[in-house]
Amino acid sequence: MKKITRLECYYYFDNPKEIKRFLLTHDYLVEYFFEAYVQIKRIFKENLIEIRLEYNRYFEEGYEGLFVNIKTNLSSKPSLNLLEKFDKEWWLKVDFEIRSIITVYNNCNGKFNRSNNMNMINYVFVDKEKIIDFLFANSDLIPILLEAPKYIYEIFGQNVPIYLELYSDPEEEWDELFIVIKSPYSAKKAIELEKKLFDEWFVNIVNKVNNRLNFTEEPLHEI
Repeated sequence: MKKITRLECYYYFDNPKEIKRFLLTHDYLVEYFFEAYVQIKRIFKENLIEIRLEYNRYFEEGYEGLFVNIKTNLSSKPSLNLLEKFDKEWWLKVDFEIRSIITVYNNCNGKFNRSNNMNMINYVFVDKEKIIDFLFANSDLIPILLEAPKYIYEIFGQNVPIYLELYSDPEEEWDELFIVIKSPYSAKKAIELEKKLFDEWFVNIVNKVNNRLNFTEEPLHEI
């Protein structure tokens, strides 16, 4: 508990009660937050205004985790460049189990940055900024996207590339995010696996995503 209390010297706790409860049940995270502070200070330097810890929970998905909100005095592009530097030099080297329950993003001049890692290390983003904007507006999809690779890899295999692509129709005013699985299999085999993925995973969430998220399979050679 003393170490958790010490963290409040470095982070502003947005919801102290829930954050402390979460850290007491995930005490192995505390040292990562101390190291994260050191790395954030090293990279953002005098541009750093505040670091906030925020508790997030999605009851329907059974997901809970912490968001690290890095507030800076920079405009979007230079702030994003520093966040990308933070990712490459430290964050993406942290164990995936840790990154699956901690999200790091950044807030510049009072606005969310248009891009962050979102813990989506398993995905290749097609037009990343638009996808991140979409996910900020549909944050309930994030735990679903974090969970999806587990099911995809179990059915399609561990080495299949997974893309995220956002399809939009400005006239009809709709956006739909697609998980695109680049499959090395024959057309017949790929269709069988796609149906299996739907039956074992997607059918359980189709009502939750409500035409905002879908998945498809494409031949790997089209990359």
